[in-house]
Amino acid sequence: STLYIICVCIYNQFGFVPHLIKIVSQDTSNDNFEMQKHAIITLSNIVIFGNIQEIKHLVVPLFVRYSNQDDFMVLSRTINALFFYEHRLVDASNLEEEEGKEVNVGIVETLDEAMILEIEAAFENSIPRLCGHLTSTSRDLDICLVEILGTLANVTLYSTVLRDKIIDHGTIPIVMELFNATYPDEDIDYMVRILANLCFLGQPSAEIPPNFDIVKQTLPAFIQVIKKEERMTTNNLTYALCGLKYLCENPHPESVSTIIQAGIIPKLSELISEDNDDTILSSILCILSRICFQNNQLVVDGFHIYGFTLLSFLSEGIFLKEICTLLCCLSKHSTSIQSCLIDAGFIPWLIRLLNEPNETTGQKEAIESITNVIIEGTIDQKMSLVRQDCIPALCRFLNHRDESLLIAILRALQTLLALEKSETAATVNGILEAVVHTGGHLMIEELQTCENEEVYELARGILEGCFSSE
Repeated sequence: STLYIICVCIYNQFGFVPHLIKIVSQDTSNDNFEMQKHAIITLSNIVIFGNIQEIKHLVVPLFVRYSNQDDFMVLSRTINALFFYEHRLVDASNLEEEEGKEVNVGIVETLDEAMILEIEAAFENSIPRLCGHLTSTSRDLDICLVEILGTLANVTLYSTVLRDKIIDHGTIPIVMELFNATYPDEDIDYMVRILANLCFLGQPSAEIPPNFDIVKQTLPAFIQVIKKEERMTTNNLTYALCGLKYLCENPHPESVSTIIQAGIIPKLSELISEDNDDTILSSILCILSRICFQNNQLVVDGFHIYGFTLLSFLSEGIFLKEICTLLCCLSKHSTSIQSCLIDAGFIPWLIRLLNEPNETTGQKEAIESITNVIIEGTIDQKMSLVRQDCIPALCRFLNHRDESLLIAILRALQTLLALEKSETAATVNGILEAVVHTGGHLMIEELQTCENEEVYELARGILEGCFSSE
């Protein structure tokens, strides 16, 4: 990549680009094609690794035109160039909506609908030929395989429609066959990457999951990479975990159980405690949360392996949302796992997160973790949270706009207040005082105007049962 960038700078500085455009703009013929091939590939690399804003209207139509060529290198490089060009446009247009972000107006203004439609058509037209090159027995494996796999992986991410077209061309069995052959780790990276991308549900705003019965064929590849003890690079592990996460997030009713049956959970628990990069750890936490949400005991049993690692992450302020989501799922299971959360020292960190002056990532999940323990835990567990000042932390969120969060907090406060009034808990005290001291009773009174019926009934019940004399 560094070498490509240096070359791009040299081409721009010495004015080679106009000459390259002139060469590829001529009619293609057998006599000129070899020279034109190298020229269009060079221009493609300039787009991928450099900036084409000044020449975009000249080169994009050329890339669309040359993407019709059967030469695998020309096809893959021009499609990749179009992908990177369009991808930058989308990224820039998304920035326009984010407050406080500096936007490259020059890029945003280049959104040309006709040009985008041409790019999309080029992507769609390239799929049969890319897949054909993938199955070709005459290909140069050292070069072609990596080029085609990388290009298909990029096109797969462009849209769920193109992803499904690539799946329909039988790409998964072909790549799985290649994966099971003997290739170096660098080639395996590309194979695992496209397999993972084919499992991708799509962008959050337009999720359309792939057919799980088809994409689950990728699971053996992911499992093999994840369980591998020695690897040349971490890329294939990163891609394998992303693929496993996508499979886990698939709404198919058997998606989670299929992954559980593959026997990968203990290995994931081990990987959390190893020195891995952020993408790997984030994926593992998301997978465990999803599986734990389905009430899987293996994730709970593995807590003694990775629990203290999670605590160290919290102390560093990293993976807050992922960890709090996992703790939320764990806290629903049993009083034994709730005791583990308390004994391991997670509660002070969760309360500290709730006491942050500004709304912070992970607070919603932290509240749900604490309220789960209060509602489902033993008397000793409930009082342990009270002694750690959970009540002031929860009362801070009684004016939150999320009604599901309000319901959880009100139920937790109702549970604690009822405990203090019960005859079986004579040693329990200070709960009502803590609510009043933080002004919680006043905020609960205001919630009687809430349109949500459950919030209203909970607030009314607490006020009538505990504050009728206030």
